[in-house]
Amino acid sequence: MHFYHPEFLYGLAAMLIPLVIHLFNFKRFKKVYFSNVSYLKEIHQQSKRHSQWRHILIMILRMIIIASVVIAFAQPYLIDKMSKEDTHGEEAYVSIFVDNSFSMQARGLQGSLFDEARLLARKIALSYSISNHFRLLTNEGATFSYEFVNREVFFEQLENLKVGNASLPFAHFPNLLNDFAPEQNRKEQLFVISDFQKSQANIKSWAKDTAIEFHLIPLKAADQGNVFVDSVWFESPLLQSGHPIKVWADIQNQSDKRLEDIPISLKIMGKKKNVATVSIDAFGHKKISFIFEMGKEGFYAASINVQDYPVVYDDVFYFAFHLQQHTPVLCISSEHSNDDIATYLHSDSVFVPKFMSEKSINYSDFRLYKDIILNGLSSFSPGLIIELKNQLRAGASIVIIPSLSNSIRTLNTLYSQLGLPQVKAVDSLKRKMAFIELNSNEFNAIFNLSKHQHKLDDNTDFPYFKELFITPHNSKSDVLIADEANTPILSKTKVYNGRVYCFYTPFENKVSNITTHAIFVPLFFNLLQQQRSTTPPYFYLGTNKECRLSYIAQQGNESIIMKKWNDSLEFIPQYRLQQASLILSFHHSPNRVGAYQLLINNKLKSILSFNYNRKESYLNYLRSKEIKNMILAKATNIDVLPVDNKGFGLELSQTKDSFPLWKLFIIIALVFLIIELFLLRYSK
Repeated sequence: MHFYHPEFLYGLAAMLIPLVIHLFNFKRFKKVYFSNVSYLKEIHQQSKRHSQWRHILIMILRMIIIASVVIAFAQPYLIDKMSKEDTHGEEAYVSIFVDNSFSMQARGLQGSLFDEARLLARKIALSYSISNHFRLLTNEGATFSYEFVNREVFFEQLENLKVGNASLPFAHFPNLLNDFAPEQNRKEQLFVISDFQKSQANIKSWAKDTAIEFHLIPLKAADQGNVFVDSVWFESPLLQSGHPIKVWADIQNQSDKRLEDIPISLKIMGKKKNVATVSIDAFGHKKISFIFEMGKEGFYAASINVQDYPVVYDDVFYFAFHLQQHTPVLCISSEHSNDDIATYLHSDSVFVPKFMSEKSINYSDFRLYKDIILNGLSSFSPGLIIELKNQLRAGASIVIIPSLSNSIRTLNTLYSQLGLPQVKAVDSLKRKMAFIELNSNEFNAIFNLSKHQHKLDDNTDFPYFKELFITPHNSKSDVLIADEANTPILSKTKVYNGRVYCFYTPFENKVSNITTHAIFVPLFFNLLQQQRSTTPPYFYLGTNKECRLSYIAQQGNESIIMKKWNDSLEFIPQYRLQQASLILSFHHSPNRVGAYQLLINNKLKSILSFNYNRKESYLNYLRSKEIKNMILAKATNIDVLPVDNKGFGLELSQTKDSFPLWKLFIIIALVFLIIELFLLRYSK
């Protein structure tokens, strides 16, 4: 017989109490004098021997009652012989998974769930023989390849375990355990101690593997609550110094209570820029905006902050942005091109244009521009096409405006090289714009639309066209503008790492009035601003997403490092140089959140911000009943173990290989208590 709480056995000393009472319970007789004893009632005499046996029997019953109650509190259980050989013998291998993800910071019954998990892992190890083998598993998948250790080393590993940002899906457990099994044909015990987040705890596939005994121990948070910043984005991709900038943040309330007037702050370069308050319904979210202005060009590190406890890892959301005063634009034209485009570029102070003639193109200057306009060129040389491809690989944006003199063959030569739809015919019928993709980034801020308005009014004044190169719809291209017959007038196509905006109508004034129409200025302004914010405002740690920056490698070895802003931490990122681009990968580093400066040859190239993934922030737990429902009836290798509310003692006796006895001892105590009461009442 084994005990979960052997410390209660010290209470057996209380069995001495009935013995002491029996030994020192001496009756004192008092003499009473009567003048005439004949008036006394008849007294039934009882032998001295019978009285002594009665007291001894009552004493024994009381001692048995006390012993039964004490043993019941010690929670005794029996383990069958086969189970003992498998799990508590000399060669038992026990793996204990302790969930160390961020959601385990939530409050439990005594401290955080993470502290409870470590305490339970220790108790599990103590329930086995000291000669057994143990392995500590965590959300870092590499721990599944670690060797089994003795109990003392296991305790040291458990003590050094910290909460981290990793979150390993439970569905991977069987494969990981089989890949690193200690020995073939050996049944391994796996205890899983976790809060069983729904986003992580998919255990349906476990039922297929009977070589591993799974014991699931779900922990329950004392109160479910977490307030965090879920995401951040800018109102407009155009960010200019000296102009108002609007940034949005999505604040989530993962609690069952409505929260009032939560302070939210915006910090830029470590200084508080703005503060606002927000009220959020239970299990709801609220979008909040900040408007600010920066006077200088450059790269900036910023953060949105909220105060919350105890889950604090998601209280700060880091992001970065780049402010430019001017946008360089390269415009290549022919002798017959429309001059209105050049006039507009000169008049708008946002742009710094560079003009080239198609007869004297300097290809070495292409790398200086992210926006290139081909304005009515008469032909497209192979050298020009090659250089355009290089710039698209570097993430450039190219606007193609055909010429009235272009033949179908000339245009298709360019379109085929760039993967654009081929021209099938030329239509000289006068037509107007009829469709504009209002949800696109290029048009979402041009028109003042009502909240539920999805298209412009039928009487809207649109520019006309008398010449249109007919192209079929292409799944790789997005139609931004079309005519009454839904024929594309302007399309957007992703080519390599850049994008191509292709007009299918010439801009000469005798066939179109688009350059004199009111839509021309906002249309071209937006087209030329789409490439200003190619770098995402933030990344998640451990992401496979790459960051591509325009960069031409210099001669010699490049010194590329990333240094944490306002900190001494720095590292060399994984990168590769490809076609006028620097491509960064962040799968393995950094491992700390915050803003990092990208330095190339000690010069600032950009600022990149990193955050923890918010997947663990949504506190959606699987309860014990839900977990049991997920386990198929044939899954005899999986069970769910409850945890008591006082000492977090693991109820191992409820597994299929053990037999609890505490109820038996409670019944014994009650039976002997009834016998004692019967003797006291009816025994004379």
